[in-house]
Amino acid sequence: MSTPGQPPPLPPDAAAARLSHDELRLRRAYRFARLNGGSIAIIGGVCGIVGLLATDLPGFSVGILAALAGFMEYRGSQMLEARREAAISWLASSQLLLFLVIAAYACSRLMAAPRDPFEAVPPELLSYLDRLGIEVELLRELVSEAFFYTYIALIAITFLYQGGLFYYYLSRRKLLH
Repeated sequence: MSTPGQPPPLPPDAAAARLSHDELRLRRAYRFARLNGGSIAIIGGVCGIVGLLATDLPGFSVGILAALAGFMEYRGSQMLEARREAAISWLASSQLLLFLVIAAYACSRLMAAPRDPFEAVPPELLSYLDRLGIEVELLRELVSEAFFYTYIALIAITFLYQGGLFYYYLSRRKLLH
């Protein structure tokens, strides 16, 4: 209730509109970190469980470490909501960890790539492709290059995305003061 001569209280939407620009930027960072961190934690956790069930130690490790990065980002978002300066370190570190995990996974896949991508393909299928007029050697080269460039693209895209978030979170440090 307002006293005579004073304007009535603002409705919730209007009160939010009066927040400072810095406060809005912090809220945006908090909401994004909460959603992003939660998503990564869930996806990483599921991948870790699948890796465990498939007795795939590298898959399990990548999933659990990605989930850890997600939990770090989520925890950082909670700290950011409480306006704790340590939140920035948690948020930025989570991006660095996730990049390292994905890059290490991609490098391990590249190093484990078979020299001949068709080594497990039955010879009958290869001769059938040849009878269809498909150049098997050209296809073999194409598959090898696609494999290589897919993992290189994964590393590059991850570097740009996680690196951008790393910088984004570090740039929010000044808003906490």
